[in-house]
Amino acid sequence: MDIRLIIFLIIWGILGSLFLLFVHRLVAQAFPQPSSAVFRSAFQVQLPPSEEEGDGMAAVYALDAVLMNAELDRPGSTFWLYYRQPGAVITRWVGSLLISFLITFWVLGLGRLTCGGTLLLLVGLGLSAYPYQTWWMSRPTLKEK
Repeated sequence: MDIRLIIFLIIWGILGSLFLLFVHRLVAQAFPQPSSAVFRSAFQVQLPPSEEEGDGMAAVYALDAVLMNAELDRPGSTFWLYYRQPGAVITRWVGSLLISFLITFWVLGLGRLTCGGTLLLLVGLGLSAYPYQTWWMSRPTLKEK
C-alpha cells in the first residue's frame, strides 16, 4: 500500500468519525434537559452515607424515584445521565471510529465487503447506539390496561 493512500484513509476515517460524533450530538439535542432535582439526587448517591443514613440505600431509592418521576413528567429527560457517562462516551467514540474506518476502507477499494467486515460494522453500530439503548431499557413505562 502506498503511504499516500494510508494517510488518505486515516484523514477520511477521522473526519468521518468526527461527523458521526457531531450527528450523535445533534440527535442528543432532541432530548430535554433533566431537572436540577435529578442532578442533586445523582450527586447525593455518590456521597458516602452518614451514620444516620445507615447503608446509604435510601439515597439510591430516592434517586430511583426522582428518575422515574422526571421521565414520566418529561419523557427523555433522563437520557443525558446516560449520554454523559464515561462508558457511553468511550463506546460512542469507538463505534464511530469503527463505522467510519470500515466505510472508508470499503469506499477506497482497500477491502471487500465480507462477513467479518459486516460483523464489525454491526458491532460499531451497537457501540455507537449504547447510550440510546441503555436509556431506552432503563426508562419507566406505563402499562396499558
